[in-house]
Amino acid sequence: MTRHITYPKSFPNPIEEKFIDVLICPDDVFANRFEKWKNETIFDDIDHATLGLLPLLHKRLSQLQIVDPLSNRVSGVYKIAWVKNQILLNEVHILSTRCAEVHIPIVLLKGLALLESIYKDAGARFLADGDVLVHPDDVQKTISILKELGWKPIDTILVSGVDTMSFGAVVHSFGFKKEPDVTIELHWHIFHTANTVSTFDLFFLKNIPALHEADIYTWEKTCPLETVLQKPLAEIKRMSFESMFVHVISHGAGNNSWRPFRWVIDAIWIMRMGNMDWSAVLESAVRMNRVVDVQQACMYLSARFSIFFPQTFLDQLYATPVSRASRREHKSRVANQLLLLGNFPALWYRYWKFEAVGTWFEKIKKFPVFLSSAWRLPHVGALPRFIYLKYKAYFNV
Repeated sequence: MTRHITYPKSFPNPIEEKFIDVLICPDDVFANRFEKWKNETIFDDIDHATLGLLPLLHKRLSQLQIVDPLSNRVSGVYKIAWVKNQILLNEVHILSTRCAEVHIPIVLLKGLALLESIYKDAGARFLADGDVLVHPDDVQKTISILKELGWKPIDTILVSGVDTMSFGAVVHSFGFKKEPDVTIELHWHIFHTANTVSTFDLFFLKNIPALHEADIYTWEKTCPLETVLQKPLAEIKRMSFESMFVHVISHGAGNNSWRPFRWVIDAIWIMRMGNMDWSAVLESAVRMNRVVDVQQACMYLSARFSIFFPQTFLDQLYATPVSRASRREHKSRVANQLLLLGNFPALWYRYWKFEAVGTWFEKIKKFPVFLSSAWRLPHVGALPRFIYLKYKAYFNV
């Protein structure tokens, strides 16, 4: 049965698809496809997303013992990725060891887990930061450990002394930095809260559960991390490969100015690990509320790169009912469209639930100041124009 699906604008364009094809094609056609891609590409003009995957090109050239004028440059990119990632992996290991001492389990997410469990090579691809997940009950203790280890919070709320356990209901992560230019993103929710909490509950300051359904399912399906890059620790976990597959698709296919099409490579490499339980993939997509993401991704991978999926799985996937609210949320998140209210409901909740102090007049007076700070505006006076441009962009989409 033929299905028509409009892919998100964040999916790879034809030029990017040619590079992906070079990375995933069979060995016997690699040399020809690499040569064709090279002749059509100005190496010095390679975009950020493609640059991030050049280490995998180095691995293929090395494995097939192909020597090319570009080999040294591509190898140099791999070495840069290896060094940068080793620094981050070492910092994450230090954090994990310290958390293990006080029995705080940590789940490695996205790039960290992929390097350890899928690629098994510290230089296989660049990591923008280190994403780790802890249980909401362990957020405050983990933040204390990070500060003890010299990490500085990026979000100013951690300086203000707000109860982060309560605040964590509407925020999915906090970022921390450490020299030399290393970043860790501490998560307690798998997905951004704006995508999982109703606007009604936020505006009326309802009590929001500490764990969302996707979080509950993730913790149910965590596995011990099979690491070859660092010393294994019992408290370090990873998502199941099936949940990791859904998570990678969801995050990679989202609207992003960097167009990180590496999600295609990551998803294919996860599948190549073998022993994928496709019924578990479907269960993950349902429990994590990412059915539409997986529908689009599977159709795309099959159509563009001839990736095989069991027909029974595809039939069940496309027969899975999806609510109108889920489709609307998906469209706003990945189809280059804006939510009408953006993140304003979450900021409203954050301010009136946790940060508003003083008399009612003082609270109302300080709210625009809070918004301008949250939206990183130079001053409160810039707020009206910012809001006008946001709404103009929404209605012009």
